[in-house]
Amino acid sequence: MLKKLIQALYYPAVLGTGFVLLLNKLVIQPAASVVVADVTNHFAVLLILFFSIAYLVNDSVPVDSYGVLPFVLDLAEIAMVFLCFFYLGFMQPDKPDAVNLSRFYFALAIVPCLQQCWNVAVGLTDRRRVLLSGAVLAFLLCGGLWGWRFQAFNVGAVPLLAAALFAYLRLLGRPGHSEAVLS
Repeated sequence: MLKKLIQALYYPAVLGTGFVLLLNKLVIQPAASVVVADVTNHFAVLLILFFSIAYLVNDSVPVDSYGVLPFVLDLAEIAMVFLCFFYLGFMQPDKPDAVNLSRFYFALAIVPCLQQCWNVAVGLTDRRRVLLSGAVLAFLLCGGLWGWRFQAFNVGAVPLLAAALFAYLRLLGRPGHSEAVLS
């Protein structure tokens, strides 16, 4: 029952909200160049892609492996993803001062930690995922502490986080790892 709540209600609600918030922000921009130049839009796309993959991973876990702890961890992850959209300024897209990239990086840094706890709770243990999550965590903490101040760091963060997401996706398709995710 808990897995059904997460899969059928909570994940789609936050994923859909993030998608609608992004679309709303995109349509109110005065020009396409503004959309492309705004790094928060790129972060939002990455959040939506990551959260979509997390949804698929969650769906591939057998119901008997999914108990109270994975449910609570999923709720915490959902809250962090929503906070990320908040700190990216998507609740007030017409106010650039609503963006707080430092808090965005810190909120996002919690997600790999939650993911690793979730993986252990459902029996998905892979040292390479732990190492990848650790590297992403370190990068996000650097972003939260000082990187957010520099446009070059923020712009560079997008392809680095996209590469980490791609690496995570590749790990899911390896034998012995949630192959059902990619089918």
